[in-house]
Amino acid sequence: MGKLCQLLEISRSGYYDWLRGGESARKTANQALLRELVRLHEKYPALGLDSLYHMLKPVFHCSRGRVHRLMKAAGIHSQRKRAYKATTNSRHHCPIAPNLLQRQFTFSRPNQAWVGDITYIPTGEGWLYLMSTEQTTISCEGAKRRAAPPKSSKGRSESCGDSARGPTWQSHEQRFPAALQ
Repeated sequence: MGKLCQLLEISRSGYYDWLRGGESARKTANQALLRELVRLHEKYPALGLDSLYHMLKPVFHCSRGRVHRLMKAAGIHSQRKRAYKATTNSRHHCPIAPNLLQRQFTFSRPNQAWVGDITYIPTGEGWLYLMSTEQTTISCEGAKRRAAPPKSSKGRSESCGDSARGPTWQSHEQRFPAALQ
């Protein structure tokens, strides 16, 4: 038997342990602990290592490192929601633009009013600032609708200023002033 174990590069005691069969008490306890970990994770997906450890410790008498090792092997980690990030600063001392339209969005000629908005889109590389502008004359023949392409910039004012001027250069009235008379 010694030559066979040497040929297979295993120890004699390892062979006899295998021959006796059965799993070790530690392996059986780890499987039970892992089953409970999976059950708790499915029930409470936002719980992390410390919370799960404190729930399991009274029942399984296990260490934090053991729970961490089993969680890592099973690919269990807390599923937290992304924190809300406020992108608007309403407490500033800058002047607020007056509401010139007073909710009147139809006009008889193009280029009487433009409306616009800005939004922030989170990307892997940082924030992307998207600005769009639109003429409010929908029924007039010369009106066009055009959104400015998104521009990414560290400073918001430069990006928005360029986007806000772009569509006004494309209006029908400015390119062909004689066509509307």
